[in-house]
Amino acid sequence: MGQPGKRLLTLGLAALWLATDCMAFAPVAEAQFFNWFNSEPAPRPRVRPKPPGDDLPPIVPKESTAPPPPDDRPYDSKLMRLAEILGAVHYLRELCGAQEGQ
Repeated sequence: MGQPGKRLLTLGLAALWLATDCMAFAPVAEAQFFNWFNSEPAPRPRVRPKPPGDDLPPIVPKESTAPPPPDDRPYDSKLMRLAEILGAVHYLRELCGAQEGQ
């Protein structure tokens, strides 16, 4: 081997050594098909937060929402009958066209 061949061989080996040295400090490539070596845990399911407003106290207390006691007034039926009669008289007066009392 001559001088140019020896120089070319030395230059090639130096380039090979430099390329190997540069690859030694490169991070490891993580291809998709090598994922079983470092499998990640499955993601935890998301927890839905409670809708707002459920923790507030009710506006109307539960005691006041009970139905009122029955109305047992003895004069209620008579008062209702009087209201019906007065309504009928007022309607008939307008129908007949009477101008009395006005």
